Amino acid sequence: MTGLSFAYGSNGLGDHRLADACTFLAEEGYDGIALTLDHQHLDPFGPDLDRRIDETRRLLADHGLSVVVETGGRFVLDPRNKHEPTLVSPEGAARRIDFYRRAVDISVRLGSPVLHLWSGVDRVDDADAAWDRLAAGLVPVLDAADDAGIVVGLEPEPGMVVDTIAAWERLAGQLDHPALAMTLDIGHCQCLEDAPIADCIHRVADHLVHVQVEDMVRGVHEHLPFGDGEIDFPPAMAALQDIGYDGLVSVELTRHGHTAHTMVPEAIRFLRAATPSAPSTTDQTPREGFRVTTDDHRWTDDLDAQLSAVLDADAVGWLADARVAVADTPSSIRARFPAVSRKVGRGPLDPTADPDDPFEPTVDDAARSVLVRALPTADRPAELPDLYRHGDTREKRGALRALDLLVADPGGLDDATRSVARDLVDDAMRTNDTRLVAAALGTAGVALLDDEALAQAVLKCVFVGVDIDRIPGLPDRVTPELSRMMADFVHERIAAGRDVPAQVWPVIDAHPPGDRLAAIAAELDHDEARRADAARRALALRG
Repeated sequence: MTGLSFAYGSNGLGDHRLADACTFLAEEGYDGIALTLDHQHLDPFGPDLDRRIDETRRLLADHGLSVVVETGGRFVLDPRNKHEPTLVSPEGAARRIDFYRRAVDISVRLGSPVLHLWSGVDRVDDADAAWDRLAAGLVPVLDAADDAGIVVGLEPEPGMVVDTIAAWERLAGQLDHPALAMTLDIGHCQCLEDAPIADCIHRVADHLVHVQVEDMVRGVHEHLPFGDGEIDFPPAMAALQDIGYDGLVSVELTRHGHTAHTMVPEAIRFLRAATPSAPSTTDQTPREGFRVTTDDHRWTDDLDAQLSAVLDADAVGWLADARVAVADTPSSIRARFPAVSRKVGRGPLDPTADPDDPFEPTVDDAARSVLVRALPTADRPAELPDLYRHGDTREKRGALRALDLLVADPGGLDDATRSVARDLVDDAMRTNDTRLVAAALGTAGVALLDDEALAQAVLKCVFVGVDIDRIPGLPDRVTPELSRMMADFVHERIAAGRDVPAQVWPVIDAHPPGDRLAAIAAELDHDEARRADAARRALALRG
């Protein structure tokens, strides 16, 4: 079970300047923004587009926001006809195709791995002809996306030609295009689909690249604030976690821009409350000491051979070509990095490993690391930060994993790359995402952190449930201060009547703080039974 990354649609922030909207979302704890191309925030047909794209990219980076580019602006192509023309229109479809191609380029430059679009409404009541126009018009868009290394998340939309999951599946089967993926709106499932929402999510798991969310009632296509509809959200959120979904979950309340000042904070509070917490993976059995060894973290050894053993011929060929392209044209990594998961897969690099273990590298981690290593040394300090900051969780993790590969090379990290690498590790440690925290604390990350920063990182791991036994080289880095900090943590947990993981004791006993240990022992005689019981449980783990 993994955490989810929440975003808010810019089409619900139409009364906010984009800079203000980004600041607002970042301050409220959102992970990203679903950015609709329109006159309000980023006009794809306005003047100085190159400059405005660059400004938007910097704005997103400054606020640490991931992005999905959306194309559902109401009057982008025709000021008199909402959403027209579309791919199914008898006339004007070429303008829509041109818009989508332009949106592909904008997506790549903003670092969006997904271009979100829908099919369109059949306004002449000729279903077969509309379907044929859709299929024909979509192909050049998909080709452009594939060439750029991104995917198209086509959304089933009530009232449109592709209105249900079944219709999307029909289209996907007909086109059989590698760039065609799905955007799923959870509200639309409530509105039209016969199956429970969780079942819908599992049905499309292999194709899902973007999720939209709002409340809704059965049979009525109206996007409602959370709590105003009929959706039972915890099972839906749990289903997204169960399938390992790691894209953005974007709030779509397009008609509530006038109340965005309350909707934005209320929405993320609601979604967080509706999302099951990831269970702790910490072991509660006593240990005699650290079990970590250097060999536990040698995933970078013979990486090419490891990848060849688990990838099919097409994936191996794609990666080989991508590596050559990145070495020749370093900027080409910006399009190829987001495409890695789709091209090579997402499973564990070691097929026997636990897929839920955040310390275990995946095949896309490894492939992204290979691409970063292919970058000329002089280009790494410029490219790495953008790959991380504009990426989704898997891309961020791949950038962090790449540091382990770079540090294993002869000569290790050069000074310029070392500086940006430390920034990436620090950023990951500010999150509560166990996947990023674990990736940040690889061989390179631990070496980059000074003793004070590493102590804070270790304590963070204990709080979020990351196994500190898996941190490479930790036994040699435990300082008296870290031992004291960990003992204080244990005492605070006991005072709250809560349990502690067994992993804390080797850290404490590396430099036993007598006064702290005495205070913990004194809790055995505390008048409050819950504290005394917690102390007994904690000390029993010391072994």
